[in-house]
Amino acid sequence: MYLSRLLLNPRNRDTMRWLADCHQLHRVIMAGFPHVEAETARQDLGVLFRVETPAPDGSVAVLVQSRAEPHWRLESRAAHTDPAVSLDGLLAGIAAGRRYRFRLRANPTRRVHHRATLGPDPRELDIHGNWKAPAEIPENERTGLVRRAHTEPPRAWHIRDDGKRIGKRVELRREEERLLWLQRQGARCGFEIVTASLAPALGETGPRPFAAARADPAPRLWGYQDHQLDRKLTFATALFEGELRVTEPVAFRAAIEEGIGPGKAFGCGLLSIASIQQM
Repeated sequence: MYLSRLLLNPRNRDTMRWLADCHQLHRVIMAGFPHVEAETARQDLGVLFRVETPAPDGSVAVLVQSRAEPHWRLESRAAHTDPAVSLDGLLAGIAAGRRYRFRLRANPTRRVHHRATLGPDPRELDIHGNWKAPAEIPENERTGLVRRAHTEPPRAWHIRDDGKRIGKRVELRREEERLLWLQRQGARCGFEIVTASLAPALGETGPRPFAAARADPAPRLWGYQDHQLDRKLTFATALFEGELRVTEPVAFRAAIEEGIGPGKAFGCGLLSIASIQQM
């Protein structure tokens, strides 16, 4: 695995366009791997990236992780590139019980179950465990429990080519929900959270119970797929920082290499770690 860095000049017109469109930035980054042209190139090469907080001079760093070493061909006025460094030593040292500082920009979401999009179902549950129309249940056998009182809004689902409704992903907005999402990801990806905080949005003021000192410059990512205005991309993101402990080294390495959560092609999912304690 390799980690490289693009240092973008925000005063350059090209750079401003890249930072304003997550799909355009994705295409710029994938141009660093010209030897792979398959539609699955990002997954095959394990390409993940994250836009970092702007430096005091206004420059913006983009960290890029990949299985192959990139070959950048960018205009010097727009970006400066640092040599890629190998992560093999870091990955080889992962073992159960080790603790790491981490940073992760993620797209915390939940998927709406397709049954929640089918519309209200007025049937009630009787005391025998059967769902029946209210008129069919004797008064002394009614529980008052309705099977489905409401439906999710149309935005919460889409229809596949075979006509089946599939629940869409909807964003988690509350900090408590996002932190619980991170804990669930950790259980699946071989680590447990020791401490975690959410960075406040850049310019946000006021006390926050989980706020980190580092401001988040991109709490929402925007873009247009293939430059088509009717194919808008929007990702609500969260910048997590804290400490974690490895519980399953194999699953943890896979999470680092493959990323965590949705939105990996557009700047989410890159888990960065730095060791803070030996076993």
